[in-house]
Amino acid sequence: MRHKGVRSDASIPAVMIEAPESGVEGSVGPAPSMEVHTSRAAIIAMVNASSSALALLLEICVAAQFGATRAMDAYLTAAVIPNLVIGIFPATLAVIFVPIFLSYVHRQGAQQAWRSAASLLLLVGALSLAIGIALLLFAPWIVGAMAPGFSAESTRLAGNLLRVMSLGMVFTGCNSVLVALHQSQEQFTRAALMPALQNIVLIVFVVALAGSLGIFAMSWGMLTASVIQFALLIRLMRGRTPFRLANPLKEPGVQEALRLSVMVMLSGLAYYSFGISDRFFGSSFTPGSIAHMGYAARIGNSFASLAGVAVGTLSLTAFSAALARGNVGEFVRTLRHAICVLAVALVPALAAMLAVRVPLISILLARRNFGPEDVEATADILLCYTGFILAFWVGRPLALAFLAGRAARSLLIVNTASLAAYVLLSYVLGVVCQLQARGLALASSLVHLVNIAVLGWLLTRRYRQIEWKGVIGYVGKTVLMGAGVFVLVQVLHGAGSVTRGQAVAMAAVVWAGGMLVLYVGRDRYVRRIADVLLDRLSTLFWSAR
Repeated sequence: MRHKGVRSDASIPAVMIEAPESGVEGSVGPAPSMEVHTSRAAIIAMVNASSSALALLLEICVAAQFGATRAMDAYLTAAVIPNLVIGIFPATLAVIFVPIFLSYVHRQGAQQAWRSAASLLLLVGALSLAIGIALLLFAPWIVGAMAPGFSAESTRLAGNLLRVMSLGMVFTGCNSVLVALHQSQEQFTRAALMPALQNIVLIVFVVALAGSLGIFAMSWGMLTASVIQFALLIRLMRGRTPFRLANPLKEPGVQEALRLSVMVMLSGLAYYSFGISDRFFGSSFTPGSIAHMGYAARIGNSFASLAGVAVGTLSLTAFSAALARGNVGEFVRTLRHAICVLAVALVPALAAMLAVRVPLISILLARRNFGPEDVEATADILLCYTGFILAFWVGRPLALAFLAGRAARSLLIVNTASLAAYVLLSYVLGVVCQLQARGLALASSLVHLVNIAVLGWLLTRRYRQIEWKGVIGYVGKTVLMGAGVFVLVQVLHGAGSVTRGQAVAMAAVVWAGGMLVLYVGRDRYVRRIADVLLDRLSTLFWSAR
């Protein structure tokens, strides 16, 4: 569908069914309001909070058991390939298939829709199994090409870790499709609980089996978690359609999904290659550099993802619903709303976290095999990652807007250019300037900040109704507030001798005080978030009563 003043490269469909003729069952109803969007996001955010807490607990256990060693570097290097494969193939197919599935439900009946879903699940399972077998056979050579700076022992270790992970590829691939189908049925909570389940399994394996299995406890834990997730998610298919061992490529819904996903897959390949670049350069740095980068990125993202995942989960559907009606004005308002909500929720909190990054990382990770030098290195890298965390989460709605607007080709071009710039900057800052891991983190921040600026400019060219002045002003206000939080915490921290715990608590109090000031000052985004959270908490309280 084309809209007035909008260019479309028609690479993928809007991720929402087109509205049928009036009066036909399955017509697209009124688009959810921003209040409904925020309310649903709050529910997912609260579910995701448990997963983030478990993720931090997992980091504590992993740091205590394995520290920042070459073994941890080997594990993180091995994990890149399965993540890349799942990110660019099954996950992409699943996202593209959802609107096709919904269209079949409303226009051809639920039985045909679930038959197509079963065929897609069979195809993804078969291809994931084939990829897993290939990784099992060629793991050492893949790791050797990706991390040329590793010693022979580290390469062999990473290859064996990759082989264990490859055993679970078939389950992980199918899980991507099943999670998307759960979301298409608006079963957001069950899908959002899967990361929490994975973290619980990994914690059990690290605590109970690290002594006997070593770093392999992580790989076996990932395999076990994927099997358990599959056993829970596959229940959605029970009774929906009889299983048929037929060629899935003959199913029209699968054919359409494959045809429409090519550009998105190529764009995902360019984006996920950032991780390969990190391992390529990091393998020749000081042992533990890749591990330090991993700890820093996961700690930063664990806090940011509380709001980021929730808004991102719902934004794609909200954008697509508006564009499917030709209501570009609603699309623009929802986009502005998503960016402003993320900015006010994340920027001040990120500033508070950075102000006490050393005591925070010390509290979380400084145990046994994770020493003071590891704390300092991770804290420095986390500071360098600031731009990346901010740009990735606050700018995420921009990328989702391109997907909703059938502009995967634009994302492919931007991501490919960003990858080339990142490789060049990583070499200059990491190798030439000898900043090593800090240089890679700084390069990532610079590239991602430029990336969202380019995406915003391209969106303005596609949708003439977009006006960024108000959004930039609001984001600037949150940045100033974040800077104030950072400076205030630093001054209070330096004014007297306080313990690590007191410093972290001080940052939390300052951030909460700033949010309270905005709430009392009737900031509409803060009030909307607070009102929704209070409403949900009170509902949970009275339900428990």
